[in-house]
Amino acid sequence: MISNYLGKQHREFLGYRCLLQCSLQSH
Repeated sequence: MISNYLGKQHREFLGYRCLLQCSLQSH
């Protein structure tokens, strides 16, 4: 349960980081 929670957080973090990089490249 805890590992699943950390996995969810990690996936959201990577998604946020990718979104941020895509945003910077867009500009």
